[in-house]
Amino acid sequence: MQAWVGSKVDRIFVGHAHYDHILDAQQASALYNAPIYGSSTSCMIINSPSCSTVVQGWTKNLDGVDLTAIRTPHWKPDLSGIGTYDVLEEPSEDYLSAPNGGVLSFHMSFPNGFSLLFQDSIGNLNVEDGSEENYTENLELLKQRNTDLWITCGDCLESPHDFNQYLEYISPARAISVHWDGLMPSTTNLVDQPVLPAWDQALVAFDIQEFKFEEYNKPLIFK
Repeated sequence: MQAWVGSKVDRIFVGHAHYDHILDAQQASALYNAPIYGSSTSCMIINSPSCSTVVQGWTKNLDGVDLTAIRTPHWKPDLSGIGTYDVLEEPSEDYLSAPNGGVLSFHMSFPNGFSLLFQDSIGNLNVEDGSEENYTENLELLKQRNTDLWITCGDCLESPHDFNQYLEYISPARAISVHWDGLMPSTTNLVDQPVLPAWDQALVAFDIQEFKFEEYNKPLIFK
């Protein structure tokens, strides 16, 4: 990370509390002296006063950036190992069933007019995951916001229709698929993005330009 950002990290945003998304958050926060923003479950696991809890509909202007947090579904919540969507209130010895607190998607509007929506996981909007969240209602906030770039999990939904439901709310100009590389990828080897038929069809139908990460250690830089 330091190879790309050097010593300049202002803030850290955590989408959800699974280990492959939260493992180094506390260490990164200490290294860069950067505050963390995440769900109450994420903050409990991180166990640091630098972590601020945010919820659905949270808005804030930080460093001139307008931020909005939106609760959205996780990929395949019925899969073993995903965990329930309750709030974690005390330490758990079983990581396979521990509540994960749900997913937070972050919309960011920068002073130069550029805006993005970042999601580190994505699931069917009509999923019954026990959270009692109305995910389509949550996304209504995005209809009021411009989104130049959508960063999400292009490998997490199985049909163009599932992606289309999101696109009707987000309407991005461009999109990037992330998290198609598995939980423990080899960063020493080049990794190509696989073919993602449902993702590709949805982007074509909505005339959305796609950017692709071609390999590890080769960043996409937007100017």
